[in-house]
Amino acid sequence: MATYLDEIAAFHRDRARRDDRDERELYRAAEKVQSPTSFKDALTLGDQVALIAEIKRRSPSKGVIAKEIDLGEMVSHYVAGGASAISVLTDEKHFGGSMDDLITVGTLCNLPLLRKDFTVSVKDVLDAKIWGASAVLLIVAILAPGELVELLKVAKDLGVDTLVEVHTLEELHRALEIGTDIVGVNQRNLHTFEVDYELAVKLIEEIPSGICKVAESGISNREQIERVAAAGCDAVLVGESLMRSRGNGDLVSALSTVPKRGR
Repeated sequence: MATYLDEIAAFHRDRARRDDRDERELYRAAEKVQSPTSFKDALTLGDQVALIAEIKRRSPSKGVIAKEIDLGEMVSHYVAGGASAISVLTDEKHFGGSMDDLITVGTLCNLPLLRKDFTVSVKDVLDAKIWGASAVLLIVAILAPGELVELLKVAKDLGVDTLVEVHTLEELHRALEIGTDIVGVNQRNLHTFEVDYELAVKLIEEIPSGICKVAESGISNREQIERVAAAGCDAVLVGESLMRSRGNGDLVSALSTVPKRGR
């Protein structure tokens, strides 16, 4: 039986196969775009656990999270509350996002932006750079070793950071072997969409120092951030709770002011 991940990955691979745009032209366009604000620096240089606040309209497992939103208002709350970066879903079919959302958010703030999507091709990375993203998501579970290496290299050559997402110890080892410098531990199983609230702590403790560590999914309050901070987490990605609160300033502030370990 096909899982959420199988279906979504198949959709994106099919779309990539049908994309007949000239890759060389896209490269030229991407290279002309000014290098974006460093996503990694935003996550690692501060004394607090960095908050990556997400724009996420819906999900396959939860359905509609926030159907009608004012992007200007959301971004304003995120910036004022102390978010270090903003993640923007650009998958329209499954998450209700769009590249227009990414572009609009980029016009509203100077924070580094993560293009949150199922990146499966070089053109996905090129599009992200062209439309203003500082980083792209690479999900180890859906990429062959050669693909992971290629996409990481393309992004690096373009000055775009990569959040390499893992769900298991084996995937973490794959991410470390290719030299990634930002690892995201997604506590949500992308096959079942169930959340393991202990996973981030378990895997973050296995990540060497010097690598940026990000906890994703299942994080909605300060106590949860304090727990991953104690394990050495540099940043957290929070979407659903912020979207349901309409970017409540008090919540954003509470989630963005947890000290890092030893700070």
